[in-house]
Amino acid sequence: MGKAMGRRAKRIWLALLLFGAGLACGMAAARYRVAPYVQLDWLHDRYWASPAAFGETPPELFRTDARRLIGIEDVDGVRDLRARTIAFLWGENGLPARPPDRIETVRLAKYDGLPNLLRVDRLVLAMDHGLVSNAFHLLPERPNGRAVIYHHGHVETAGPDDLERMGRLLDEGYAVVELFMPLMGPNSRPLLDLPRIGRFRLTEHEHLDLLDPAQGDPIGYFIEPAVRVVNHLAPRYRRIAMMGYSGGGWSAMITAAVDDRVSSSFVIASVYPYFLSSGSLEDWSHFESGDPDLYARTATHLELLTMAAAGPGRQTVQILNRFDPCCYAGRRSETYAPAVRQAVRRLGGGEFRAFVDESERAHTISRRAMDLVLARLRRG
Repeated sequence: MGKAMGRRAKRIWLALLLFGAGLACGMAAARYRVAPYVQLDWLHDRYWASPAAFGETPPELFRTDARRLIGIEDVDGVRDLRARTIAFLWGENGLPARPPDRIETVRLAKYDGLPNLLRVDRLVLAMDHGLVSNAFHLLPERPNGRAVIYHHGHVETAGPDDLERMGRLLDEGYAVVELFMPLMGPNSRPLLDLPRIGRFRLTEHEHLDLLDPAQGDPIGYFIEPAVRVVNHLAPRYRRIAMMGYSGGGWSAMITAAVDDRVSSSFVIASVYPYFLSSGSLEDWSHFESGDPDLYARTATHLELLTMAAAGPGRQTVQILNRFDPCCYAGRRSETYAPAVRQAVRRLGGGEFRAFVDESERAHTISRRAMDLVLARLRRG
């Protein structure tokens, strides 16, 4: 009896010791964000994030008449606002007209195994202040004459899901150009000597707001690489589309709004107008997505969506994840999508559609969303 009691006591003390050690490790992981913090944080976001933002759209958000946020009355209005937006981004220089500075065929292991891939060309795109973007042009063996710019959000590398999506595009004959946001992925992070600041390395998007372009605004640095990729693609393909999620979706919207050679744009897990973010900065926490000089004084978010979609044979499709733990969650596009759709129709052609995806609980492009992108590409 005494030995049994002793063994039981040892088991209790061992259990308490393990519990205490686990609690201490958990507190250390939370405090210093060491393993397994990232994994636990991912599980929380994916399965236990607060449902408050996922519910029905609060009635007060319908009190803003989205129609009055779109001041484009006719086709001339599209042309004029596009010109003003281009002038804001790049000044009197207008839309960037240069091709890539250098083109070189490369072999990168991450593309091994992608279907229907003939070769990969690196497009080197140099800008002011030592900013260099590297785009990767994936040419299919059996091309269909169309190209898709696949623009990443705020990520450093293409994950397996990204490569699978690019593989699906290649498999259907689309050329694919993989493009990253400035200062991310394979792009430069220049060390500069800035007036009144000193030596400073650019690593965050907000750092670009420290730069003083000779013409235009620092937001132009986000869009110039995509436009110069279009300069390279336009003579080679009969239609050009652009897609991306998060910051990549925002980039697709702006690029299609200022460059009508991009005839299809897919804005995924990205872009809400100001009035849907009142009281919260999570939906435009980066300066490029919430700068009032652009969105309040030049072209509103809804005007940019309208310009991206308006015109014969054009389309813009916005896909938002209802259960997105990051941002742009819920069904709030219903407050403005009818107004944008009506404006596009009034302008004599084109199409805007907004979809709420309930199949995914992450800030990403779901398989259902990719199916929709491919279906819409086949149409246009």
